Amino acid sequence: LGVETYLCGVVGKDEAGRKVKELIEGNSIKSFLIVDDRPTTKKTRVVSRNQQLLRIDWEDRTHISGKVLEEILKVIKNVNVDGIIVSDYAKGVITEEVVQKIREKRVFYSIDPRPKHKELYKKAPLMTPNEKELREMVGLEGSIEELGEKLKGELEIETLIVTRGEKGMSLFKNNDVKHFPARARKVYDVTGAGDTVIASITAFKLAGASWEECCELGNLCGGIVVGEFGTATVTPEKILKALKVNS
Repeated sequence: LGVETYLCGVVGKDEAGRKVKELIEGNSIKSFLIVDDRPTTKKTRVVSRNQQLLRIDWEDRTHISGKVLEEILKVIKNVNVDGIIVSDYAKGVITEEVVQKIREKRVFYSIDPRPKHKELYKKAPLMTPNEKELREMVGLEGSIEELGEKLKGELEIETLIVTRGEKGMSLFKNNDVKHFPARARKVYDVTGAGDTVIASITAFKLAGASWEECCELGNLCGGIVVGEFGTATVTPEKILKALKVNS
């Protein structure tokens, strides 16, 4: 989308870590990858007829060491950005210290959460759980409107956007709820859909779009990537083409 992007994370001293660095730098992304003794997280998807059957993960979920944490905090403090996306995969990297350092920068930040860490996300400018994560955080029973308002109030989240797959997404802002239908025409592969949504919404918001525009375009971007097999990306050309198809 033409956004200057930086990536901070932890990789191991292995081939997967080297491949991650190679892919990042090959796509004009500046990386702040901290190399640790733990292995690089790897995910293998078993697919049949364009449908994912299962996923096998090789990972280390223990908390990062104090030395690695110091490196991450240093990156957060020194990097000059307009906004930050926190993708919490519950692998031991997103800690209270990391979130606090992000708060101290006083820039817009968005969080892709994990239910067991919900207390870390208090007063976040934007959080984007999916419906399953929302129900895990506040209770399985109740309407999407009730549960969304409950979570937003409990954590004092400024803006909450709940992604709901084929149902689209729901925006919770200023004691109001708005629903936006999904834009996907065909679904081939949902890999990376949530990442695409939070990345595009954050980018559009920092560019000055309204929350309603962010949700409409975020839905559109999510619809684009699930319509392609494998981990897909969104480009301005794809967005313009999708806008014409959906107009």
